[in-house]
Amino acid sequence: MNEQHVREVLDQAPMGAFLGNLDGNCLYVNKEWERMSGNSYDDSIGWGWFNMLVEEDQAAVKDVMEKCLRPPFIVPDQRFRIKHPKIGIRYMLVKARVTMDDAGQPEHVIGYIQDITEERQNTMQLQALALSLERLNHLLDESQGISKTGGWEYNVVTGEVYWTPQTYLIMVNETPSGFTPTYDHLVTFCEPAYAAILAGCAERAISRAEPYDCEIRHVQGKWLRVIGVPVVKDDKVVKLRGAVMDITDRKEYELMLKETEEAFTLNKQLLDISQELNKTGGWEFNPNTGEVFWTKQTYAIFGVPEDQTPTFDLSMLMLSDADQLRVASILEESAREKTEFVVELFTTNVLNERKWVQVIGVPFEKENGDVVLRGAIMDITEKKENELTLIRAKEKAEEASHAKSEFLSVMSHEIRTPLNGIIGTTSLLQLDHTPQQEEYIRNLAFSANHLLELINDILDLHKAESGNMKLETTTVFLSELVRDIVNQFRPVAAARNIRLVSEIDPGVPLIVLGDALRLSQVLNNLVSNAITYTNEGEVVISLRPVSAGKETAVIHFSVKDTGIGIPRELHETVFESFRQVQPASTRKHSGTGLGLAITKRLVGLHNSEIFLKSTPGEGSEFYFDITFNLPVQKRLPVPGKDATLAGYEKKFAGLKMLFVEDNYINVVVAKGQLEYFGIQPDCAQNAHEAMALLRQNHYDVALLDLHMPEIDGYTLAETIMAQYPDTHIIIFTADIMSDVRVRLAKMNIHDVLNKPFMPREMLDILLKVAREGAFKPAG
Repeated sequence: MNEQHVREVLDQAPMGAFLGNLDGNCLYVNKEWERMSGNSYDDSIGWGWFNMLVEEDQAAVKDVMEKCLRPPFIVPDQRFRIKHPKIGIRYMLVKARVTMDDAGQPEHVIGYIQDITEERQNTMQLQALALSLERLNHLLDESQGISKTGGWEYNVVTGEVYWTPQTYLIMVNETPSGFTPTYDHLVTFCEPAYAAILAGCAERAISRAEPYDCEIRHVQGKWLRVIGVPVVKDDKVVKLRGAVMDITDRKEYELMLKETEEAFTLNKQLLDISQELNKTGGWEFNPNTGEVFWTKQTYAIFGVPEDQTPTFDLSMLMLSDADQLRVASILEESAREKTEFVVELFTTNVLNERKWVQVIGVPFEKENGDVVLRGAIMDITEKKENELTLIRAKEKAEEASHAKSEFLSVMSHEIRTPLNGIIGTTSLLQLDHTPQQEEYIRNLAFSANHLLELINDILDLHKAESGNMKLETTTVFLSELVRDIVNQFRPVAAARNIRLVSEIDPGVPLIVLGDALRLSQVLNNLVSNAITYTNEGEVVISLRPVSAGKETAVIHFSVKDTGIGIPRELHETVFESFRQVQPASTRKHSGTGLGLAITKRLVGLHNSEIFLKSTPGEGSEFYFDITFNLPVQKRLPVPGKDATLAGYEKKFAGLKMLFVEDNYINVVVAKGQLEYFGIQPDCAQNAHEAMALLRQNHYDVALLDLHMPEIDGYTLAETIMAQYPDTHIIIFTADIMSDVRVRLAKMNIHDVLNKPFMPREMLDILLKVAREGAFKPAG
């Protein structure tokens, strides 16, 4: 069902209806929603609806949203409160479901909202009944207006009977198609004593043309009110027409009233005991006369002797000056607008006890037109203290998480900075070295890259645990991605006499839309593990289609080896952080145990799950399915060919660059890389030297380190952007935490070169600068 069709359907709905997407944004609400919530269409769209919620309910609503948008996509009924701009707090019931698209994927959330405030008011009225007979009578009168009623007709001449659908439900709990009624059924479904009464009423109605109105008891225990009106033609009753009403609730109210009248003192005592156990008291306040009524527990909460007459001023003295003004305003508005209210207050009672209380108030109009406020007051000190404890615990947890992020940021910067010198120097040596040095350089590059991989694994694990790891959607050439992974690991596999092959089924789409980096990371981890734990045989990467349509395709990925295998009892623990198959005392293979933990989280980001089949001594297979969107264009793009470094040697000779870096090793390494591309940068060790050079020269590009003494890279970048807008800024940093990129993006800086870097990464940045027009390379 498309979105327009859904909206057309919802426009006809007699209840408040809405349509939302899977991100929680409201796409549509109907007029009944606007009337019920008191908020306009524009105010409700997007996340505007969320701001209507009472703050205490927001977290629960958000939690339900997040859970129901995961399989099996079941949305439970939800009750919460909203802040109506005119009539105050309203209680709402929401029923919703998740709609699916043609591919069986969640598409929208559709539902309706029902105002259940009156139901809650009825509950509170029942509580108020126990306070006095006057209140019980008042609630009883209110409850009489709530009934379930069906209609019926009996043809005295033909014997035909007609029941409305509601009559069927009341009498036999069935729909019209499941039962054929007769007039006798109205009698036979009554308890025997009441059947005789009803039969007598019917006989008199027919013989004397007298209408009747009687209350009887159904055999199922329900109380019914039956009304019959004779239809007279030619001085003869030809039909009986009437109604049958389910008055069970009203009868229960009457019985409650009767019991209360018979034993008011007993009920009051029970009420006092109940309120004492619940730490809840009742109250009434008449704004016109100033009269105040308290129940026993209210006296206890306020620490006031029961023989003392309560007053409004006495209640206010227990509040702070600010809360006195606040409560006076709330009471005035409630009486004027006839809206209920809920408020939490901090009080100091006459015994100097400090307590948190929750006050609930409901306005009632008396026969003389006066509006009185009635409600309950609850001692919530323990609950509030628990909430404050949880808030403090949450704040401590957030502080710990922030400290962890700060530590990882500093650790990343401090380790990456010297590592940048090592990898950079190695890259320079790889460009120009003697044959005798090749093995040493290769070993140095392997060790440095291994250390860099460890740092990246730790940071990726932190991102996953904190929920900051996100997927980026780009065009992915699956065959090329697998080919690059095979080419990357083939020398390592060959050195161990292992055959590394890939098997891609012809039915696998050539291109899909996905995150090539994260998918490569998953396969890299799995292939690396497979080679590490395989002594002989082969490692096979295979891709095959599970299903394919015009818009989506499900691809099955598998990495299978003939290695040492994994015992059944360890199939789950291998995916835990820092866990390995072999114990530390007997381990023959190196590693941190982070690869599979990160892999599991990355597969989970794709809304999938990774599985393991393995037998010790026979090998292992890790496999998973991922659903990809397919490109909409009919012509497939041609995979880009990476420009070779050699093709750009000395091609950027005319580019004017300012390089600001306070670490000497980093200057030497980066300068060597830049000189390979023909760039002779002007170097500055701090922001002061950089500004002096900027005043003297024009620069196409400024390559800035972030962490520098006195004036950092952020401040320097802002100054250059303001004073030298033609200078393109590239950030050069060892801090790769996500909040760094977010902060830079807010500054409109999007080019970041992470330390340590490879010459290929430097070239990519330079080519991007060239594409944006800051400089045109030679040739």
